[in-house]
Amino acid sequence: MKIRMPKNIWVKRFLWLLALGVSLGLSPTPRHYFRLLKSVPKEWRKLEREHIYRLSRSLKKRGFIEHKQVSKNEVRIFITPRGREYLKKLDFSELELPVQGRWDGKWRLILFDIPEIKRRSRDALRRKLKELGCYELQKSVFLWPYDCKKEIEFVIHFFNLKSFVIYAEASLDNDYKIKRAFHIV
Repeated sequence: MKIRMPKNIWVKRFLWLLALGVSLGLSPTPRHYFRLLKSVPKEWRKLEREHIYRLSRSLKKRGFIEHKQVSKNEVRIFITPRGREYLKKLDFSELELPVQGRWDGKWRLILFDIPEIKRRSRDALRRKLKELGCYELQKSVFLWPYDCKKEIEFVIHFFNLKSFVIYAEASLDNDYKIKRAFHIV
């Protein structure tokens, strides 16, 4: 029995596999090469060739990949810039903030002052922070109890708001209400 998965998951995995191929080619040491190779999911090793060909043709038609004939028996596949952007969007939609076991007593603050001209980006950032589970202290101040710098930088980069957002760590007085919201008390 075959497991059916949503099409965008197969697209993401196919593009991820292509990106991994680039990483393999650029890996500096054999150890690094084999570590990357081990990260390939087992289900990919069981894929039928015909499924890969269909997916490849579909992605080429959509402009996510490009085929180049190197020789009679060899075709190279490259991710296009449009494919990279699509892969980023898929990663963005699945993003989650980390939750470590024990809280270190510091709050991670996401502060922003985004001009009215970028209102849509500002509102989208606010929606994403709420979706991620951040606590809204004010309309432009959000809190998270654990280290999430990489994830927040990814979100900021995605919306192209780097110069308008500040990420900081701080201890707060009178934070009982916030602790309760995160079940830290």
